[in-house]
Amino acid sequence: MSNASPGWYPVDGGQRYWDGQQWTEHFHSQTENSRTQQWQPQAKVETRHPQADAPGTLWSAVGRPLTHFAPGKYRLTEHYLFFEKGALRTNAQQIPVHEIYDVDAKQTVTQKARGVGTITLFVQRSNGREVVKIEDIAEFREGVSELNRVAHERRLVMQTRATTQTINYSGTPLGAVPGVGGAGVSAPVSEPQQAPAPAAAEDVISQIQRLGSLHEAGVITADEFAAKKAELLSRL
Repeated sequence: MSNASPGWYPVDGGQRYWDGQQWTEHFHSQTENSRTQQWQPQAKVETRHPQADAPGTLWSAVGRPLTHFAPGKYRLTEHYLFFEKGALRTNAQQIPVHEIYDVDAKQTVTQKARGVGTITLFVQRSNGREVVKIEDIAEFREGVSELNRVAHERRLVMQTRATTQTINYSGTPLGAVPGVGGAGVSAPVSEPQQAPAPAAAEDVISQIQRLGSLHEAGVITADEFAAKKAELLSRL
């Protein structure tokens, strides 16, 4: 169709208008009566998510199924992917983006002619794995890129929090800190510190390496990295 002139062309049992460069959203469906065939324009198809410009929206899309009936609606934020499907009964769900561990794109021959594709998400839920499909959308390539980026960044944030909690909880007990314990409460006497075992030293080095990776990825700042590194080195 790249060299075709503008006009109406048969597509999926009806006709669609080609503007000379791409398919438009103008369709005709064929209906028959006892004597003649008449071409009637279909109802207007919604092609833009109603919350596309809402604060926090990073990517959005509306499905374009062949039937043009009850298209899926999808919206991505920093924390969740929201999607709605269904006609008589809407099935609205949300997926925490850090649970998305793989994103694939696929375009069939029929979808290529219509300028749409399908995104397949592989989600790791607490109760098992799940496969979610975002079907018949024009923005599927942009969607794959944005979903991969946001999911990766969110997983790094979750890993940073887990690492920070591990470091904080493995510090000196409150009872061993001077001035902690309160009046009338005897604080536990801390045992003399011993040289760290080789395994403990390797664990500290491993944590510093992980923090370095997070710093290079831009998840934590240089000051945060330096402070945590100094804290870890003080234990050696």
